Amino acid sequence: WFNGDSNAVMADTAYVYVPEACAQDEPCRLHIAFHGCLQSAEFIGDSFYRYAGYNEWADSNNFVVLYPQTTSTGSHFVAGKPFNPKGCWDWWGFTDPTGLHANYATRSSVQIEAIWAMASQLASGFTPVKSTDSPKTEQALTLMANDSSDKSIALVWSAEPGVEYQVSMSDSPDGEFTPVNDQPILSSSYSVTGLNPDTTYYFKLARLDGTLPESEVISMQTGSPAAECDPWYGTLSEHIAALRAYRSVLNLNHVLAVGSNDYLGDWSEVSTADATLLKTGPAFYRKANCPDN
Repeated sequence: WFNGDSNAVMADTAYVYVPEACAQDEPCRLHIAFHGCLQSAEFIGDSFYRYAGYNEWADSNNFVVLYPQTTSTGSHFVAGKPFNPKGCWDWWGFTDPTGLHANYATRSSVQIEAIWAMASQLASGFTPVKSTDSPKTEQALTLMANDSSDKSIALVWSAEPGVEYQVSMSDSPDGEFTPVNDQPILSSSYSVTGLNPDTTYYFKLARLDGTLPESEVISMQTGSPAAECDPWYGTLSEHIAALRAYRSVLNLNHVLAVGSNDYLGDWSEVSTADATLLKTGPAFYRKANCPDN
């Protein structure tokens, strides 16, 4: 799936759970479950993909669950090579150790491209059932909110190809609803952005062709904003790999924080020594923790 690219740091084997209904050719959606650091099959066997609870949820909601897997690189840091000793997914850039193409958070990253290939393969055998029945105009649309951040809410629904949709929002269930999309939506999802933290919003969905009634009003609350103090915890090797620390040119055994030059500890390729850093400016870290900690 990743064309033999060693920078992907992904395992050769992924796992998939197919509910019985999906195996019997009922229409099913796909959910991709990303394990955490130290949670791949390499570290904990089948504990995540068998017992995390996704499979039971999939049985009752007609979801296929894909469990892609990372692998670890070992604890030795080598300049210019991926460094991922805990088998994490790439959320800081180790799949591009040169730093020349920092695309780890985009759809063009090697991990995301590999996962998209898996998803496309799973969907390739699906053939929509063509119904000869007349459209059931009395059936309303179903809108769901499936995720939120402090400033956005993600909405999903079952869309028909070529049909244009409109999402409307209000600050109360009985208030005035106004459209949130400037252009018609042709997909089955929409992310409403620019919202306030810790606030409940209300949404409804409509087909622009008017052939189905609007959806029922749904609601979701945005999350809290990120903490003002955001510490970076990790081993000395992880801090070096993420350019938060470096080995002193005056004494290669000393590891210093980038910017402040705070002494963090002595370097050892097999050491598990760690440190907590605070980022107080661009490319400026100091050895510290949040005041409340």
